[in-house]
Amino acid sequence: MERSLSHCRRIAAFVSGLFVLTTLGAVPAARAGIGDSPLPSFSDNTPSVTVLRVPGVINRTGTATVFLCSSVDSANVHIGVEVFDDAGVLQNDVHAGAGAVLNVAPGATVTISTSGTGAFLESAIVTVSAFFAQGSARVVASSSKVHCNAAMRAKDGSRILIYLSSPTTVFLHLDKIEAKSARATWISPVTGEKKPAGTHATGNHTGATFPSALTQFFKTPDFWEDAVLLLEAVEEQTSKQP
Repeated sequence: MERSLSHCRRIAAFVSGLFVLTTLGAVPAARAGIGDSPLPSFSDNTPSVTVLRVPGVINRTGTATVFLCSSVDSANVHIGVEVFDDAGVLQNDVHAGAGAVLNVAPGATVTISTSGTGAFLESAIVTVSAFFAQGSARVVASSSKVHCNAAMRAKDGSRILIYLSSPTTVFLHLDKIEAKSARATWISPVTGEKKPAGTHATGNHTGATFPSALTQFFKTPDFWEDAVLLLEAVEEQTSKQP
């Protein structure tokens, strides 16, 4: 089911201006933003429905937004991401294949990003020519049975932000944080409440020739409709010489 625009506005304060990942290239025509623009069809003319609207998308040097979508349909589906600048101008054409992945198998997950990140394995990249600080995005699919989350990573690997649109458990590779340890915090988009989620070893900065790629499960807090997970590098303490 589509997440309402008012619901998604709750995450804007966390998404806009915190950090994200990068962007480049070009295309399309002005529309009226994620609320009013006509829904696109895919390249085979299959119509689309909205499955997620995301405010606060940033496109500038050193930043990019990543969308991770899983199909829970019993048949293959098409998935695409439309990116809009801060004036509501559409930046890519899903019908032409920009930002679209076709024939996603049941149970499969695809990753669509505004640039190559090095931290995620992208299925498609939305190339965007304009730079903006408060854009938006609309995730569309040929079926409503698609669940999507948004993830962002600081270019220097010091922080990762993940928006989870429903109660779930996620399995994360902590080596994407460039530090020996990562501090995890849950943030409620509804109330702003914060809940510590522990400090975890990442497997980095151990002195080993081949660092361990450590992983961790995180379960959203009970009774939260949606959640933001913030992972931050823990600064290493240097011992003082006598």
